[in-house]
Amino acid sequence: MNKTVKEYYKSVHSITKKLIDESFAVSYNFPSQTHDSVSWSGNKNLAHVLKGQPYRDVYYQCLETGQYNFKLLDHALIQIYYKFEGSSIVCHRLAYLPHPEFENLQQNPEDYEDVHYGNSLFSEMSDKMIITTPMRFEYDVDEKKHIEFDHPKSHLTLGNYKDCRIAINKPLSPNKFILFILRSFYLDKFKKHFKNEDFECKFITLESISNSEKEHFHFSH
Repeated sequence: MNKTVKEYYKSVHSITKKLIDESFAVSYNFPSQTHDSVSWSGNKNLAHVLKGQPYRDVYYQCLETGQYNFKLLDHALIQIYYKFEGSSIVCHRLAYLPHPEFENLQQNPEDYEDVHYGNSLFSEMSDKMIITTPMRFEYDVDEKKHIEFDHPKSHLTLGNYKDCRIAINKPLSPNKFILFILRSFYLDKFKKHFKNEDFECKFITLESISNSEKEHFHFSH
């Protein structure tokens, strides 16, 4: 088995275990690995099937068929997928899929907090001012797919906008991805249970952004 695949698998497994132990994940599929990929158990590779579908349909299809690593407190889904060639990442898809009817959760938090979380854990996510946004961190080394500025090799897509691709300087590790999600959307609960060091990233990835793309707005990590 590829050593890099093993290390990424161990990382995702460790993340999953931590979220379960601290009641962040209310439903989950432990990671799976092949000789060249890391994903979740039962991955049916529906990305191409769901492409272009309304977000609500995408979310519920993923929910009902178990196409996620874990479901978080507010029913947001997390998907983590990596494909490798030797020791290098050739593509990844790291997705945060919030509940499409989050307003219902905001209006009726008691329907969720008593069942899953206890009386205090859901309150920070029931703020009426919150508007949730799905996001995908994607990376693909394929030069045929790379269009400078329009389709950077590593990019962030916000919402379900097909042409929203904000350049990122390099691929993202599972640790950095989860740390970003937890600190951005669940900060109060994160601080109660974790430290940044709990998701320390030990992986080294090479820059994939072009020099021209660096001159424009982009994210760097």
